[in-house]
Amino acid sequence: MAAAVTRKRKANVAAGTAPNRARSRARTTRRRRTRKANPHQGPSVESFLREEGIFEETAARAVKEILVLQIEAAMAREGITKVEMARRMATSRAALDRLLDPGNGSVTLATLFRAASALGAELRVELRGVRSARPRRSTRR
Repeated sequence: MAAAVTRKRKANVAAGTAPNRARSRARTTRRRRTRKANPHQGPSVESFLREEGIFEETAARAVKEILVLQIEAAMAREGITKVEMARRMATSRAALDRLLDPGNGSVTLATLFRAASALGAELRVELRGVRSARPRRSTRR
């Protein structure tokens, strides 16, 4: 009896009248073999932003947003209000609001260092992957 059922299932699959599960497996297998590369997929987001000429602007905004999130998280963790934070930084509440506004890119390094100090944290600024455009010449003779 089991052999007859198996033959019947195979016949249904071949005829295209198999139960949904068997048909969907067959379709999935067919799709996998014929799938083409996505023509809209580029090498990377970074290369797209560089081509558009907005990589530096976008990267600066992303760094600022990350710093704002870190400052706000530290303030919440320590239970520091905006008024208290402004007092610790020796600045106005409006200046603190500008610092915490991710869209405002006119924040100075001095302000960022004061914010870090007010939170008892260290701010590190570094350049990575810097390559010299030309080799240095020795000034000694």
